[in-house]
Amino acid sequence: MISKIFNPDIERGVILSRGSVFKPDLDQIQYPGTRLRNNGQTLDDATRNHILQTLDEVRWVIGGRHGSATRLGVPRTTLISKMRRLGIGAARAECAAWGATIPEAFATAASQ
Repeated sequence: MISKIFNPDIERGVILSRGSVFKPDLDQIQYPGTRLRNNGQTLDDATRNHILQTLDEVRWVIGGRHGSATRLGVPRTTLISKMRRLGIGAARAECAAWGATIPEAFATAASQ
C-alpha cells in the first residue's frame, strides 16, 4: 500500500484507474522542475556569462573569501582554468585596450 503520493498527476491516475494494475499515461505526467529554457546558448556560453557576471559583481577579484571563486563554489585554480578555456582573461585585457565592456566584446564576437 502507498502511504503518500507526492505527484498530483499520479494521484489522479491512481484514483481514475480501472483494475488492479496502475497503467499511467506517461505522456500526460508532468515532472516538476524539468522544463528547460532554450535561449540558444551553448553550455560554454552560459558558463562564460555566469562567470563574467560573478566577476563583475566582485570587481574581478578571483580568490579570497569574497572572490568570484568562492561565490561560484569552485576552487580558485578551477575558476582560473575555466576562464582560460573560455577566453575570459584574454578578453578582459583586449576590452581594456579598446574601451569596451567584456559582455559587449563577447556579444560582438558571437555575432561574427
